[in-house]
This record gives sequence, C-alpha cells and structure tokens, in this order.
Amino acid sequence: MQLTFSSLNLTFDEFPEDRKGLENIAREVCKNGNSSGIVFNAANEVAVKSFLEDEIPFNQIYDVIYRTFDTTPMSNITDIESIYEKDIESRMEAKKVVKSIS
Repeated sequence: MQLTFSSLNLTFDEFPEDRKGLENIAREVCKNGNSSGIVFNAANEVAVKSFLEDEIPFNQIYDVIYRTFDTTPMSNITDIESIYEKDIESRMEAKKVVKSIS
C-alpha cells in the first residue's frame, strides 16, 4: 500500500514560543549540512540523559541544546572520523553546560 500525502487532512499547531530557538536551530541544521546536525544531536542526547538522571530539570534541556549549539564551532564534515570527533567534542561541551547548570 502506498501512502499518498495529498489525500491526508493534516493540521499543524504553531511551534511553542518558548521553543522557537529550537525550531531555528533545526532549520539551520537542514539548511547548512555542516556539522550542525551532529552538534544538535549530541547536545540533545546529553541533555535528555541528564534530565533522566535527575541532573537537570526538564526545562533546562532546551538551555543545554541552545548553549552547546552556540559554543561549539561548526565545521565541514569530510569523513567518518570527523563525524566521530565532532560528536565527542559536542558531547563534552554539552556536559560542561550541564555541569554549569546543576
């Protein structure tokens, strides 16, 4: 069975005002194609894990993502090693942000 989107009646809510920054980051990730997606993913994973481990409150997840994204330099990804290195760098930065919050 093939899914035809034109036959679906979809509606979307406005993005919550307190999360507009995340929407902007997501758009930047889609547009740029550099290491921004790796940074965003790593920051999100560290932030959510920190919340689940009671290191930060839920509403601080967004702050960890914003601050990590703002402080981690973006670069062009040329090979698998550079992906791995950027992921490690981003996670270390996100952990620093968590530590500064908690």
